Amino acid sequence: MASISYTNIEYRETLRNVILDRLLLASDTLIEYTVQAIQDWIGPDLAQLNDFATFFDLVSHSDRRVQTGALFSLKQRISNREYQESLERANIVFLIRSLSSNSDNPEAISFVAFALPSLALTLAHNGHVDAILQLLTCDEPQIREGASAAIEVIANGSAHERKHLLDKDILERLIGSDERLGQTELRLSSTIIPKLALDYLHAGRVDLILTLVE
Repeated sequence: MASISYTNIEYRETLRNVILDRLLLASDTLIEYTVQAIQDWIGPDLAQLNDFATFFDLVSHSDRRVQTGALFSLKQRISNREYQESLERANIVFLIRSLSSNSDNPEAISFVAFALPSLALTLAHNGHVDAILQLLTCDEPQIREGASAAIEVIANGSAHERKHLLDKDILERLIGSDERLGQTELRLSSTIIPKLALDYLHAGRVDLILTLVE
């Protein structure tokens, strides 16, 4: 298997399919080999093929070793803008939500916290600002910080990118609640208000900013 893995992506196809097909009932030896292969060549092959659906299956595997290996490999590629629309088509938002709510793997939590700001502009472009906002109230502090960082990335973007935040009433939702703001929401609000003030002015919604001054 080692000699095949050193060939090109076409020659590795059969070996890759055999390994992945046998993962459901794999022995410890095959699991250990697969985890290393995911990092060395299976993960890069799947990314090159834009087969992120299979990648996500590995991330959701029942064996934590496979999960962690797949998360490590996916994390290395998620910042590459060339892959991000393919990640969107494979439903990366569903994966992020699933890992945020159901995973007891610390690597999964770390992955979500990293993925949110890395994918922020792509998520906003595809209408997923609501999903990011929902994660601001996640029980996991790392994920709350990741969601906050993602909103900051969008707020630092172009006028077109910032409009995704205005369309979702970002400041109204952060500061308009009767509930006391958490530390994450408070820090985020103070950071993005100066970045969005002119956008609110041009949209005829500057009254909200003025109420904050008062």
